[in-house]
Amino acid sequence: MGKLGSFRISVGVALVAWAAAAAIAQQPARYDGDRVVRVEVADDAQLETILNLTDDVWSHEFGAPGEIEVRLSPAQFAALEGLGLPFELMIDDVQAAIDEQLTPAGRGTFDQFLRLSQVRDHMAALSAARPDLAQRINIGPSLQNRPLEVLRITGPGDSSQRPLVWLQGCQHAREWITVMVTLYLADRLVNSYDSDPAVRALLDRAVVCVIPVVNPDGYEYSWNTARLHRKNMRNNGDGSLGVDLNRNWSVAWGLSNGSSGAPSSDTYRGPAPFSEPETTAVRNYLATQSRVAAFLDIHSFSQLILWPWAHQTRRSPDNERQAEIWYDVCREIVDELGAYYIANQGNQGLYPASGTAVDWGFGTFNVPAATFELRDRGDFGFLVPPTQIQPNCEEIWPGVLRLLSETTQPLRLRPMPVAPAFAAPNSTLDFTVRIRSSRPGFSVGSVQLAYRTDNGQPAVVPMTPGGCVDCWTATIPSGPCGTTLGLSVSATRSDGAVAHWPDRAFQPELQIPVRSATIVSLADFNTSNGGFAVSGVSSAGRWVRGTPQATFTATGQAEPSGGYPLGSGGACWVTGIATTTDPEQSDIDGAPTELASGLLNIAGLSDPVVQFPYWLYSDGNEVLAAVSFGTPPNPKPLPALPALGRWSVAQFRVRDWVPTGDIARFGFFVSGYVPGTVTEAAIDDFALLDLSCPPLPGDMNCDGFVTVSDIGGFVLALTDAAQYAVVFPSCNIARGDVNGDGFVTVSDIGVFVGLLTMR
Repeated sequence: MGKLGSFRISVGVALVAWAAAAAIAQQPARYDGDRVVRVEVADDAQLETILNLTDDVWSHEFGAPGEIEVRLSPAQFAALEGLGLPFELMIDDVQAAIDEQLTPAGRGTFDQFLRLSQVRDHMAALSAARPDLAQRINIGPSLQNRPLEVLRITGPGDSSQRPLVWLQGCQHAREWITVMVTLYLADRLVNSYDSDPAVRALLDRAVVCVIPVVNPDGYEYSWNTARLHRKNMRNNGDGSLGVDLNRNWSVAWGLSNGSSGAPSSDTYRGPAPFSEPETTAVRNYLATQSRVAAFLDIHSFSQLILWPWAHQTRRSPDNERQAEIWYDVCREIVDELGAYYIANQGNQGLYPASGTAVDWGFGTFNVPAATFELRDRGDFGFLVPPTQIQPNCEEIWPGVLRLLSETTQPLRLRPMPVAPAFAAPNSTLDFTVRIRSSRPGFSVGSVQLAYRTDNGQPAVVPMTPGGCVDCWTATIPSGPCGTTLGLSVSATRSDGAVAHWPDRAFQPELQIPVRSATIVSLADFNTSNGGFAVSGVSSAGRWVRGTPQATFTATGQAEPSGGYPLGSGGACWVTGIATTTDPEQSDIDGAPTELASGLLNIAGLSDPVVQFPYWLYSDGNEVLAAVSFGTPPNPKPLPALPALGRWSVAQFRVRDWVPTGDIARFGFFVSGYVPGTVTEAAIDDFALLDLSCPPLPGDMNCDGFVTVSDIGGFVLALTDAAQYAVVFPSCNIARGDVNGDGFVTVSDIGVFVGLLTMR
């Protein structure tokens, strides 16, 4: 890249480019009568017909057979009607939708779309009000010599060694919602520092750089001249205008899948990587930062979170970590209408795209990177009304806090395979956590597990390596039924830096209920499907019920030998059943196959939990994602389950994921996109449990044990039932009926003494 990489456009050249661009379009474009439609195409010929009809495609993913969203002029719409293809009208009048965008929903900053000057004024006000937290930086000029302004936000003190998280919006000019959401994130970080302990803790350990408008020239043009303009303002010399900035980054630049060399194309990548001053400015600024920790590029629309790679289906070397982080972030984002965001690798969740910012961010810094696609899912597309600005901002906010949490600690800690949902009373709990350094060249030093019962004093035990690769384990006592076990882990990196799980910015410890579990329903899959159904791909590797046959690769056992050996064994759900010794002949290949449970009746349950053994093997960094549903179906991803290559048991408290309603549904997804790799999954013994503490006969003070401390309560139960209720208001006097005759009388004394003396 050499000279191109350090290129800075002069003011004079910028003015020439601006004048040329202005000459191309003197009058504001109008879209009166234009419509946006979703067309169902059955084959490639029909798809080509639609693409020949219009070049304004709004879909973020399309193919045949399938659906494609396009904008049509009145004449093009009439032509579509003549084709006889089924379609759905999404926007009846594009110009009317544009006019609605210009009508504020209220008087607040985030009840309206802001002009570029207003965005700058707001950033200036934030830095002026809190110079101790926010610094306004000009990282370079745009093509038309507008400043590219970044708000650098961090807590007081020396920030030179703090990890940096980069948030950018509006590479594509027409995506106005990205400007508002990105500006909101900066506003909330600054204005919440004093009032929100989590924000304060995160900013005291990290730097957040926010650039709401990467494409200021195009953004202005979209306001003044052509509302649906996408690219920057480069005069291409052939009558076309603009380079797609999100195809101008150096990683995978120039590939034909997902970018175009034709200047007239909306995905025109430019003559060379970083040919545009906007992308060059971001690159040059981040090159001066030694501790980039995460890179987030915000777009619209479709409600997606997409991690690298965007340019190819092959998984990145860091795919497992990326998936874990972005599933965590995705779980925090739920819009007020209940339409959840979906997380996936970019090339699988969207169309292929080469030369993108997200691939460059990951490929350059080897850090978590993602493209956010904001609201909505097509009802308004790029023209979401002002009434949706504030809700879109607020739903993204917790996801960004989670991103800061996941990427700015010195070590990344994760319970394996997931955090336990409960602990059995008066027993022990085996706890395993996987620990990895967030920076190369560092290792894990000491690890400690702190635990306590209810509000008691914590005890600390060392954790030792074991359980899985990079894992540490410890065994601790659980406590009496009805109590709560608090857990936290502290891990020291080789340079002395300390990380905590859970992140202390959000909570001091994990709260695990100590309860007895009663099986409400159990599907062992030996004689029936257990109410489960399959959807997704139709390849030989899709989910099927049967008895697995062991297969092996050079790195381990791919398909298990039968069902869960500590349960019912025999049949289970598995992704293909081997008929040969070749593991690639039965595993899942291609798009996800989904296994969904029937509706689970959770009405009247005290504390419902789902528990299931699972098997996941992959030599291609695939992940198995569990998804919960309420009614109506609102999918929300649970933590990605790690590919451990052995049977493991996962548990989830239902009310953590389906907080309201009387029914729930759970699904399991597994995919195998990487050619030449093997991915196998299995699910067995799916159980719905209910947690409770059945009364322990003789436990008169309800502490979970029968000891001499219960004698006073037993005597009161015999002699003064009313006084017993006063002294032990949370205990049922029926605990004194130790002989089971339905009464608390002197005939219970002998049995009670026997319980005390363990006879």
